[in-house]
Amino acid sequence: MKYPRDYVRPPYVQISIRTRLNMRDKDFGTQLADILWSSEPRYIPTKIELDFEKGTPCKSRDHFLDNWCVIKTRTYNGTDYQFPRKLWWKNKSSLKCDGSFGHSFKATTGAKVPGYLNVTFAYRKRIDWKHMFLSLCKLMQPQLAMMHVFTEETCPPSKREGNFQNGRFAALSDPKVPGLGWMFAAGEEFYKPLADFDLTDLDVLRTNYGSYCVIEIAKNAEEIITDIQKFETRRDKLLEIFSLPIMENHDSLLD
Repeated sequence: MKYPRDYVRPPYVQISIRTRLNMRDKDFGTQLADILWSSEPRYIPTKIELDFEKGTPCKSRDHFLDNWCVIKTRTYNGTDYQFPRKLWWKNKSSLKCDGSFGHSFKATTGAKVPGYLNVTFAYRKRIDWKHMFLSLCKLMQPQLAMMHVFTEETCPPSKREGNFQNGRFAALSDPKVPGLGWMFAAGEEFYKPLADFDLTDLDVLRTNYGSYCVIEIAKNAEEIITDIQKFETRRDKLLEIFSLPIMENHDSLLD
């Protein structure tokens, strides 16, 4: 979403997830809809679109699910390939929310492209953001995932197009972008390095969820909004031991 350069945006929460899980089955869409429709207040989609076509009003939860995995056939060098179309949604009410979901697929080169979820929410204190993030991670079994709350102080207009906001995890190694959100998840090839780090002296929480682990740097979003320095101190200490080249080497898998 584009804003004038001098626009002061209210606090917002962004979640970015990458997964190799095949989520084409409608049951996955149902579970994602359950998370969106059960939030209180509800960040339900009011407008949806496929790829970059003109959007249409989202009339109901069933309407959202009807667009979950729409397949489009494209021809390359005389061969037909089937690709799942990207699903975009928005809520333009006072509870602004916009998101996009792309299914994993095999490119014409044979490379496996991971699925992704990028979603931005207008911040509301009464939302249990940790529960929402963990619910989405449980659903998508992430390779990488991050959640952060952005404020005018941490994301001024000059940084609005930063990598994390665009869902690129190279932000972890870019000092100009507030890398490492307040919650961070890593799975499979990223999991063991994270599990091996000694975090004994750091005031952060690491939890093992089986196929991935989650590191919680801030206690909650409100802590970042009211005491950003405390969060930054924990984050900077973690970055001193965090093996950033791991993310740099695999970033192309996650774009």
